[in-house]
Amino acid sequence: MDSLNIIIITNRNVKLSALKYKEDSQEEYNNLSAMIELSQEDIKSLGIKEKSKVKLSNEYGAIIAQVISDPECPKGFGFMPVSKLANQLTSYNPEKLRIPNFKRLEVKIEPSI
Repeated sequence: MDSLNIIIITNRNVKLSALKYKEDSQEEYNNLSAMIELSQEDIKSLGIKEKSKVKLSNEYGAIIAQVISDPECPKGFGFMPVSKLANQLTSYNPEKLRIPNFKRLEVKIEPSI
């Protein structure tokens, strides 16, 4: 099993935003927020298939997400919706009052066991 260092670019997803506020849609919200789009080349480099689970980690946290292949995603990058899940990888530190970095998250990605 290999690992890669990638940069996650987060994006606003209108459907996901709407689900966040519906009481009966939390499971769907959680499932949609736990997806990362990767290039086919990066998926192959990781030795996994589409819909596999991967671990994304950096100095701020770690999460598990499902891989979706995106032909428009450049090698070395991942696209992920802005959500409470992606926020676990941000540099937000309320004690230091720093502005969190939501748009460029440097992470290590590896197949999840």
